Parts: sequence; C-alpha cells; structure tokens
Amino acid sequence: MRPDRSVAGLCAACAADAPRCRSCGTPIGERYYEINGRSPYCEMCYATRQRCEVCGVPLDAQAQRLPDGRAICGLCQPTAILDAERANELFQWVIGVVASVLDLRLRMGVRFVLTDRVGVLQQLQKVKPEQAQDVNHVLGVYVRDGRRRTLYAQNGLPQILFIQVVAHEWAHAWQAENCPLVRDILIVEGFAEWVAYKVLQAMQASKKMALMLARPDLYGEGLRVMLAYETRAGVAGVPRLCLQIKREV
Repeated sequence: MRPDRSVAGLCAACAADAPRCRSCGTPIGERYYEINGRSPYCEMCYATRQRCEVCGVPLDAQAQRLPDGRAICGLCQPTAILDAERANELFQWVIGVVASVLDLRLRMGVRFVLTDRVGVLQQLQKVKPEQAQDVNHVLGVYVRDGRRRTLYAQNGLPQILFIQVVAHEWAHAWQAENCPLVRDILIVEGFAEWVAYKVLQAMQASKKMALMLARPDLYGEGLRVMLAYETRAGVAGVPRLCLQIKREV
C-alpha cells in the first residue's frame, strides 16, 4: 500500500472493520493491550498517555481533570462522586446498610468529609505516617483526634468504589470504638474488607465482590479469612471474633 492510503498499517476496508483503541480511536491491526478487563488500547496510548487514577487505563477525550492533578477517564467519570452533598447521602446510606445487614452501630457518631488526594495525605500523615508514601493507593482514612472522630474519603471515585471505601473506613471506626487493642493487621484490615464486602453483597455488586476476593495482598487475604470464619460462625460471629480477642492482645 502507498503510505497515504494506509490507516495504522491497514487498508481502508480492513481499517473500517478493525477494533479501535478506546483511548484515541485509532484502528488496531495487530497488537493491543487490555487493562483491568478493559480493551483494546493501542501501543502508543499504552506507552504515552496519562492514566486514569481509578482504573489505570489511558485517558480518553472524555477524561475529567481534577484540581489536585488527578484525572478520571470517560468510563469512570459518569458515576464519579465529586459533590459533597451526594457523598454524604451515600455515607448515610452505607451506615443504614451496615446496621440492617450486620447489626453494627456506633455509640458515638463519626462525621464525614469528602476531600481530595492532598486532604487524604494530610490526614494519613497524622495517623499512619508509614503509609503516606503510598498515598496513590489510599482512598480513605479514619481519624480520631481526641473526642472528634472523622472519616475522610477521596473525591472522584466511581460510586461503587466510593461505597466500598466508606464502608471499609466506617468499619475501622467501629473497631476503634469496640476493640481498639486489636493489633493483628490481618484481623484489622480483613474485618474492614469484610464489612465493605457485605455492603456490596447487599447491592448484588458481584463483579466488585469478585475483584475483592481475588486480591493477592493483605486485604484479599484478610477478607478470605473473615469469610471462612463467617462460614463457621455465621455473620454475627465475625464481629464477635474481634470482641473476643480484644483482651488477649
């Protein structure tokens, strides 16, 4: 073919039928990339484009850039939580689901703050400075400052991920109130993941639940431990596990 008649190395007929990169729209003739179950992405976009802060795919024309430098792709943007009022509604909804499904409540309430990445980093440095270097992967944090208890969540998260983060951090607030001496990180994070998992289960969010179960890290391992314990002791048995070991640590 003459170069001026080639489209990404394809003739016009083949280019018309070829799959197109989800980022730039260029026809893909041979090699492409799949990222977190989303595809296809061409080699150029994979190598050069800024990535979505949520799902990691190369940004597309519908991407939204946030004031703190983050960007959200067009796939994640439609349900991204950017409004504080909507975020607080979902926070209250999560509290209601946890109460009805798991019968867990706080004696002292916790306030909620929707913030950006900088805000999460500032709070993280107060309570978990060792994790501050990994702020790209920390989407929320629970902070207790004297009698004040606050749950911070990062804005721009798709709704389903936002709910997962809020439920996880709320579980840490419950732990802090009911079993603050537990130090086993597998129990601490596993229980928080279990609470988030049960909220998603109530929503029938099977795809997100499967991703949580498949995680190879501490969070996935802790969740699997808690679900195995739930099989033996029932739903009510998982919180009792934390309460039983609080005096043994």
